[in-house]
Amino acid sequence: MKPELHIDKMTVSEKLDTMERLWDSLTNLPEEFPSPLWHKTILEKRHKDAQKNPNKFLDFEEAKKLINKAIQ
Repeated sequence: MKPELHIDKMTVSEKLDTMERLWDSLTNLPEEFPSPLWHKTILEKRHKDAQKNPNKFLDFEEAKKLINKAIQ
C-alpha cells in the first residue's frame, strides 16, 4: 500500500523537506544499499585530488551553507 502524500499540493519547501527526510531515513539503512565498486574508485580519486589541492574543495556542511545562501 502506497502512502498518500498529496505531492501536488505541497509547496516547494515542503517537497524539499520531504525529500531530505526520506534521504535521511534511507541513510540509516546502509546495509540495504551496498555501494558498487565504481563508487569506491571515484571516491579514491577524489580523495587523492583533495589531498593534493585542499583549498580547491569545501567540506559538505560549508558547501550546503553556500548553496542555501545562494538560493535564498
